[in-house]
Amino acid sequence: MRGVQVVLFFLWCLGPLNEGEVLVCRGSYVWNQRNGQSSELRVEFQPQGNDRYLVAFYFTFDGSPLVYSGTAVGSPRSGSMEGTVHNPGGNRTFVFKGTSRDGVFSGTHAERKRNGREYPTGSLRFKLN
Repeated sequence: MRGVQVVLFFLWCLGPLNEGEVLVCRGSYVWNQRNGQSSELRVEFQPQGNDRYLVAFYFTFDGSPLVYSGTAVGSPRSGSMEGTVHNPGGNRTFVFKGTSRDGVFSGTHAERKRNGREYPTGSLRFKLN
């Protein structure tokens, strides 16, 4: 009986099996107000189960490194995906949506204002490493 308890405790410490390692993607984003200029982007997806992820976008804007974090629903491997991220201060919200095919995501991003309206801000494309 003691052996069963040890095994169950070990499995409990591991957590749900569908919550796995971080998926890392690399690509670029375009900010509409920058005349189509592309900038590097790294995206990390932490699986939470049922095609839900914690997501973090790492990028540089106006020479400053930034991390916007939030949640995503869908699949970075194939199919549709959408999500919401916030700046470090939490006073700006951006949404992204698009489609993944063979581990390559193509989509758009927009800023969601406090009134709920979304204003298109550009596009993004990234690939699973």
